[in-house]
Amino acid sequence: MPPKKPAIFMEMDEPGVMDILKKIQMDMSEVKRDIKTNADKQTKEFKKLSDEVISLRELVSAQAAKIDTLKEEKDALCMKVDGLEVKLNDQEQYQRNNCVRIHGLALPEAESSDGGYVMQKVYDDILEPILKLAVAAGTITEVPLLNTLLVNGHVLPSRDKAKPLPIILRFASKYYRSLVFKYKKQFFTSSSPTVPGGRPTKHPVSIFEDLTPINSKKLWEMKQNIDIESAWSMNGRLKY
Repeated sequence: MPPKKPAIFMEMDEPGVMDILKKIQMDMSEVKRDIKTNADKQTKEFKKLSDEVISLRELVSAQAAKIDTLKEEKDALCMKVDGLEVKLNDQEQYQRNNCVRIHGLALPEAESSDGGYVMQKVYDDILEPILKLAVAAGTITEVPLLNTLLVNGHVLPSRDKAKPLPIILRFASKYYRSLVFKYKKQFFTSSSPTVPGGRPTKHPVSIFEDLTPINSKKLWEMKQNIDIESAWSMNGRLKY
């Protein structure tokens, strides 16, 4: 007689138990299919995201390269603009090199708007005395008349109401303009007013070159620089 099966195996041979096992197996198979389906779906989504990331990286890289190119173009344009600004400033300064600016010469308010009066006043009080020094030195034979020395002249607006309005003059000749700068120091020194005791004071009138705004600002900055002992301009060129 064959040995008797344990009770547990006897129970598993029963039809109800086998149905349960089959159902469990079917459920597990369905879960596996669901897991595989979800895994495949996640894999596809991950690959899609990965492809999008790669695409975005390529786009960012292309944009970065484009930005670098634009920066190079901008730098080149800035250099070109700077070069054009230098050329324009040089051209403007060249056009101003026949002019001078005079500060400190008092004018009657009623006459300050009259260009003819302004030029005559400057000629009589400043230019003719200076050029007489050039005649005395033998540099020129005579002082030119006003109408051959100057082309035009007028006052300029000023925010400082306590000081005489600045005056701008255009010379007909750069040569006579250069003589004014050559002999102005001698004139101002010899004609400066004195204080008690005979000590001369600074002459109230000053003559400067007519600089462009750019050159005027640069000259001012140079004069403020403690490392520069002195700075000035000559024919529109800054010196130190």
